Amino acid sequence: MSFFISKEDLEYLYFVENLSYSKIEKKLNLNRGVIYHWFKKYEIKPRNYSDAGKGRKFTDEHKKKISFSNSKPHTEERKKNISNSHLGKNLTDEHKDKIRSKFIGLRPGFKHPMWKGGRSTFRNRLQQSSLYKEWRKSIYDRDLYKCQICNSGGKLNSHHIIKFSKIVEDYNLLKYEDYIMCNFLWDIDNGITLCEKCHHSIKGIEEKFEEKFKSIIYEKKKNV
Repeated sequence: MSFFISKEDLEYLYFVENLSYSKIEKKLNLNRGVIYHWFKKYEIKPRNYSDAGKGRKFTDEHKKKISFSNSKPHTEERKKNISNSHLGKNLTDEHKDKIRSKFIGLRPGFKHPMWKGGRSTFRNRLQQSSLYKEWRKSIYDRDLYKCQICNSGGKLNSHHIIKFSKIVEDYNLLKYEDYIMCNFLWDIDNGITLCEKCHHSIKGIEEKFEEKFKSIIYEKKKNV
């Protein structure tokens, strides 16, 4: 005999008794997935996650599992998916203020456990320097102001083929003057033009594109 449940009964179990899909199936002795079919049939919208969790009490074992799951580092693919999900989002001023408020009181600079010697500070300062602007313009001029992956001419970025962080490590750049004096950091053959979207898409996997980008630059030099 096929199973049937009315929309009213299903809504009562879900919204009034606050049972989850699996708990409804357990209560009615149903196979897994059956209730999902009826939710879809009746077009019942699921509760918000925050509403669904109200009043739930977790065992210590469950809490440990959640804590362990949240402590595991994201895979590169997961990081990329998270990052892509935020592309194009415009935050309200209220949202920005909430984000800023979370950082109040955190350990800044060298006191922070993720401190890496002020590299980001140097990089921000370098990007304002005339040396960096000349390097970037030379790359854009050579690449005719076109992304070397998709050939678009939208918002452009200058990308270090050998990663900036790797150059810093290999050449042991410690002071601002070290960055300025490092010739390889300003070698236009180690730079390539990418649109903002393509530049973002290779984040975390830059090394996989090194040979491709080097070949593009090599062909350009051959045709000069």
